[in-house]
Amino acid sequence: MEKGLKQIEFKVPKNYLEQKLKKLDKHRYRTKHEKEVLIHDESDDPFVYLDILTQLPKELYPKSEVECLVYLMYLRAISVSDYLDIMHKCESCGTLNEIQIDLFQLIKTDLKVDNKYNYDFSNFPIGVFKNIDEILDEKISDELPILVFNYIEQIIDENNLKIINLIHEYNCRKCKKQNMIYINPMKILSRVELTGLYKEIFSLTYFTNNSITEIEELYPFERNIYLNLTDESIKSGNINPVKLMS
Repeated sequence: MEKGLKQIEFKVPKNYLEQKLKKLDKHRYRTKHEKEVLIHDESDDPFVYLDILTQLPKELYPKSEVECLVYLMYLRAISVSDYLDIMHKCESCGTLNEIQIDLFQLIKTDLKVDNKYNYDFSNFPIGVFKNIDEILDEKISDELPILVFNYIEQIIDENNLKIINLIHEYNCRKCKKQNMIYINPMKILSRVELTGLYKEIFSLTYFTNNSITEIEELYPFERNIYLNLTDESIKSGNINPVKLMS
């Protein structure tokens, strides 16, 4: 690197985040991760989502706060369901509205963004990097002044903010007034509360030959499928829980 210059140049590929999200398809979280999140959530742990993200390989780990939110939204969609069901009270008339939100519609991966940035600073060599992953490589990051590193993270966040929408708007079914719902990715990682999850795990261990450990290895969407199948079997009289337990 040539010394004495006052500018560093780096590039963020236009499809940078889209490429990373596609790789997340192989890293859905399981029921055991969902349970740990709910346990920490009840204790108001601010790092509740880390149980989901720490399972990711190092090269996929999010590099900024907003990227964490994008990841969580995407992982929730592919691990639990791409639809989020919410009961929301109208702010104008108080009517309860049953809302279904398509999470993939909140993530716009085809958005075009600027991808070349410059940062001016003194007494630091110039560097031209192929992409954001290269400049955030551990060795390079250790050499960068903290202000430069913070600027790079800000650039990532600004790009990511353009491709995630955390506000869902709808019109009340009664008064027709517009309402807005804020979607917090950290609070939608499960479709049930902790007690409900324990009940589902118990139900599946009771009505099947699987252990708790085996149930917890299921993806949340798989668990829901098996719950529905078990429910249908019970209603049709095809399952006798007493015989299964004997």
